[in-house]
Amino acid sequence: MLSKQDIIEHFFCNFPQRWYDPDEVDITIVLGTGKCGTVTMSHLLNASPGMFAYHELSPRLWHLCDRVYRDNCSSSVWDEIYWATRRDVCSVTADNGLSFGEVNNRATFFLPAFKRLFPKAKFVVMWRDFDSCVTSMSRWGIYTKNDRAIDGRLELPDYVTDSRQACAWYWCTLYDFVIEHIDDTNFTVIPFDWLKNNRIGSIQNAFEQIGLVVPQEHEIESILARKHNSRKTNIDVPKIWHEFDDRAEELTSKLRRLEECETLNG
Repeated sequence: MLSKQDIIEHFFCNFPQRWYDPDEVDITIVLGTGKCGTVTMSHLLNASPGMFAYHELSPRLWHLCDRVYRDNCSSSVWDEIYWATRRDVCSVTADNGLSFGEVNNRATFFLPAFKRLFPKAKFVVMWRDFDSCVTSMSRWGIYTKNDRAIDGRLELPDYVTDSRQACAWYWCTLYDFVIEHIDDTNFTVIPFDWLKNNRIGSIQNAFEQIGLVVPQEHEIESILARKHNSRKTNIDVPKIWHEFDDRAEELTSKLRRLEECETLNG
């Protein structure tokens, strides 16, 4: 299997023999909030033979995130924008006989466009326990107190006045959107706890459900043993987002029910 560097070098030296249409692309798209295990998941995908996965491709799209959410991807223009920024890497990957994987929490709100654009797309929804995820996002400064939107995050409603509340609102809004739009699309839900607690068997089963070659057990163990995208902040984050608890509890119940399901209708 070609390494990521091999793919990049191949692209710049040898353009694809032909441009592929979106309906021909074998693509796996990983969605979720920040701090829910998406970086680790990108490493796991790259450990699967025949898969080339990229984490947060095309930062230019980050700043469209809020517009996409507000528009609800109802316009096909979002399909065109997304494909224009992905056509090259998808075609190069396909030319090399590989499946393409994109791991990008900021692209979550493109989900309706993905479903129209890529009939063969498979989706992985990463999620982490509400309180621990909000705490971690707060420590990382996903939202800051003075910024209504940062790095393409959604613009906050007026009633959200604190960065910790902002992260709680973002968690609820993102998963509410995902659950609303996942309908009968092929998808797999993977909780952060599987990564944290070395649930290797569950991860292997998830790969089979997605339809990907399962990485070797020792490769999974090695990836899970490393901390990815982590840092100690020493920032105390008192919980002040109680007003979101009921909504988060409802969404958590739905996500847990979906963990074992292949589709929403299954």
